[in-house]
Amino acid sequence: MVTITVLSLLPGSVTPGMGIPFADKLGHFGFYSLFAWLALNAYHEKFPERTILMGIIAYSICIEGLQRWMSVGRHFEFLDILANIIGSFAGYFVFLILNHKKRR
Repeated sequence: MVTITVLSLLPGSVTPGMGIPFADKLGHFGFYSLFAWLALNAYHEKFPERTILMGIIAYSICIEGLQRWMSVGRHFEFLDILANIIGSFAGYFVFLILNHKKRR
């Protein structure tokens, strides 16, 4: 979570562009997939999975909003939020698949 926060709020000039179209969206997808999977593994016995997933999505929206006011060279993008949400659900599905195999 700290890594996502720091990378999301660094000035845009500090995080290099890769020259690949939508590479940043793939980064959002990847980080949030991993974040969701880790959070679900860590907290699924304490909290309902839906609550964990909704918390991650709310966090994603908050971080994206903070970029508008706190970061130089960064701005709020709905496509970033969409990539975060899709990544979160991908992490959730991986969690479900791996946990289903463990229960067998």
